[in-house]
Amino acid sequence: QAPFTGRANLHAKERGLAVIDIERVREINRLHESLTLATVANFSVVDVRQMVATVKVIPFAVPRNVLDKVLAIIGSDPLIQVRTFQAKRVGLVITRFSQTKASIVAKSEEAMRERIAALGGDLVSTIVTDHAIDAVKQAIATLQEQRCDPILLFGASAIVDRGDVIPAAVVAAGGEVVHLGMPVDPGNLMMLGRLGEVPVIGVPSCARSPKVNGFDWVLERVMANYPVTCEDIMD
Repeated sequence: QAPFTGRANLHAKERGLAVIDIERVREINRLHESLTLATVANFSVVDVRQMVATVKVIPFAVPRNVLDKVLAIIGSDPLIQVRTFQAKRVGLVITRFSQTKASIVAKSEEAMRERIAALGGDLVSTIVTDHAIDAVKQAIATLQEQRCDPILLFGASAIVDRGDVIPAAVVAAGGEVVHLGMPVDPGNLMMLGRLGEVPVIGVPSCARSPKVNGFDWVLERVMANYPVTCEDIMD
């Protein structure tokens, strides 16, 4: 947006994930009190035309040497960017026990469908199967054949360790468990895996609720094609 009253606002052109280099933003804001840069929180979901950042000159002018230092900090690497959500084809596996109610399965699927749609994707395939390693392995293989990316695994019970059904099925299918657990509540029993280049996410039970949890933060990055590492989850 055109500058006015000593301010220049930056608005998102598309719906997506705001990715902020927070260390460089801090460095800029610590240089001198005359020039400030405010942003939305890192990894916030932003809508089209939403203000993502604002540059504000506090007094009437900024010393030239301060401006030069700021421009040097910014350089050619993006300081603020919006990673657009992609129209991904998402696959979902829901496991069940003999006593699992149909309403629980339906609620799990609907919660995932709404989340995916809100991030620009499409839940193209849902497979309901027994809570067993071989059954989940076969379901994963089917979703692979359908070119689903990412693949979500919603277990009938929470993942207790890497030897449990969901992580073991990912390994049996030829994938790897990148990280299990997350320092977030709710959502601490989330699992991130990978099958080649395809992210595979073990969904925590709390995601049956529409309330934001740790799984949402991982799913948002995946849907925006932003890489997620062990360190990202631990941080």
